[in-house]
Amino acid sequence: MSRLRLPADRRRSLLAAARRVFARKGYEAATVSEIVAEAGVAQGTFYLYFPSKRAAAVELAEEFHRGLMEAVASAYRPDRPLVESVRPAVEAAFRYCRDNVDLMRLLEAEMALDGAARRQVHASATRKAFHSWLQEVVRRHAEEEGLRLDHEMMARIIQWTMGRATYECLVVGEGKDVDRYIDAVTTFLESALRGSQSPRLASGEERR
Repeated sequence: MSRLRLPADRRRSLLAAARRVFARKGYEAATVSEIVAEAGVAQGTFYLYFPSKRAAAVELAEEFHRGLMEAVASAYRPDRPLVESVRPAVEAAFRYCRDNVDLMRLLEAEMALDGAARRQVHASATRKAFHSWLQEVVRRHAEEEGLRLDHEMMARIIQWTMGRATYECLVVGEGKDVDRYIDAVTTFLESALRGSQSPRLASGEERR
């Protein structure tokens, strides 16, 4: 007798199937019929969990951003100057995006023409939480280290720079020159942070 599938298990199975179908067919060409065939369930089962193909894709976007946030947060060194977290965080972002390049392609390229889906992705709670966390990290270090910067805008610049660089390298460039991209992004962000130090701190003088 087969084991009873719990709702959470079924939902994960459908999302995994949707991800495989999107990777093979692309977002526009993929159909719910193909997703349920991939998952081995009846079409009605899909609609118990997702109202549409778009809803499944948006949930995959949530999972992608949640995983990216966790990867970057795990590389962050809260007890060290912020500049020392730049390279570990950039490397962690590239590793995570490389391992999930199919989702990057889905979110940044294939869903681009679905305006409603794009709006939902950009308004997602996880995406906003990532930005809020990053903004708070920059704000705290700015206060502790005397960095002269707009912490909200710096957080946006960091997030945008890493997002565009990973997409250009891994999706457009098909994973070529990863180390060069990592070095370039790291150098750019480190320079921005060092340039925001007060002259007294930049010269190495300790804060009183």
